Amino acid sequence: MTKNKPSNLTHQPHLGAVMAKPFIAGARIQLERYLEAQRFYITYKANGIDKCMYELSSLFEHLATVARYLELCGVDKLANAQTIFDIRNHIRHDIREEFDKDGKAKTDRAARLGINPGLQGQVVFSDGGVTVGETELKADAISNFLDMAETTINALMFGLKIETSDDETAAQLQPASHEPRPSGSS
Repeated sequence: MTKNKPSNLTHQPHLGAVMAKPFIAGARIQLERYLEAQRFYITYKANGIDKCMYELSSLFEHLATVARYLELCGVDKLANAQTIFDIRNHIRHDIREEFDKDGKAKTDRAARLGINPGLQGQVVFSDGGVTVGETELKADAISNFLDMAETTINALMFGLKIETSDDETAAQLQPASHEPRPSGSS
């Protein structure tokens, strides 16, 4: 799919909704696993770092997948979506030196996250969330993102039009316009 070509999911958003639902469930599980890894980290620093990084990477992969499916369905204003993409890419690419080819995307991402330009990676397993550079994302904000995504997806599955805002906690739902059905349809 090219960037200029509309997604099939834009015209059939219920398909994207169905595809996103397992990743919402997975992200909820990963969030709990990450918070458990943080508790482990308090006692066992060295092994705790490994657990936290793995669970965090998996969590943000799931979150980015949910955000991407919603974008493909035409939902364009998701609270924390850009932050989720940036953290995911920082953890999964920048830290392991899989830098973007032109470097501009990494530089832009680092600026948005507030990462010290002298560091290759900057991740803190903060209590109840994560801090990357100067950007903190708390577990409750992640949970709110998943709640909003689930509400939006449920609305898409019922054929409702979605109107989102920058509000982290709510999606406004408006009934979809009803087009007349051809005669003989039920």
